[in-house]
Amino acid sequence: MNAVLVLLANSFLFLSDPGNHVLSPGSHVGKGLTPVAAQALGLPIGIAVAVSLIDAHAGGLGVIGADVKGSNLPCENKPITSRLAIICGTSTCHMGISKDPIFVPGVWGPYYSAMVPNFWLNEGGQSATGKLIDHVIKGHAACAELESKAKASGKNVYMYLNSHLESIKKSYAVGMLTVDLHVWPDFHGNRSPLADPTLKGMVTGLGLSNTLDDLAKLYLATIQAIAVS
Repeated sequence: MNAVLVLLANSFLFLSDPGNHVLSPGSHVGKGLTPVAAQALGLPIGIAVAVSLIDAHAGGLGVIGADVKGSNLPCENKPITSRLAIICGTSTCHMGISKDPIFVPGVWGPYYSAMVPNFWLNEGGQSATGKLIDHVIKGHAACAELESKAKASGKNVYMYLNSHLESIKKSYAVGMLTVDLHVWPDFHGNRSPLADPTLKGMVTGLGLSNTLDDLAKLYLATIQAIAVS
């Protein structure tokens, strides 16, 4: 924390116009690391300091800029503007870039040079995905049983739920387990295409049973809802 504070305190030493001088991601900042910051971090004075990216944009840059030669993917030998980056975590971001600005209702942007220099960025996504999955699992009455059995089997809870779904599907496809159970996944509002932070989530098809089978099915219904939306 002290090193971060030192960097923040000395940032104005190499930014001639703080707050107004905008650089592209990855660009060199000023003259590099200051003597005070270098000493605190144990790094050479003047080492390059680059303009940072937020987490999803960093992932998007890696996906959109990835070398896919020989991978037999549809985007091979096509411009990077043909790619869509989907970065999954607590929430999910769907990002694409274009040479010219494109305005889409319910989709954020376009933002110029926000992720790739000289390209416009459009960003859609889902407000809660990984967080929603965890919320559904941890809020269920069978969560303690799940955690105990997953630990005993040497699996994490997600791997255990996946294998448990396979064991209870019988002769049907796994997806048929949720034929009467549905999730509306906007528990934290809707980012796109509705752009409505006031929306709430919903589950239909619940019964009075709270077994591990029920948890596995609710987990599956949540995964399906995230994928479809």
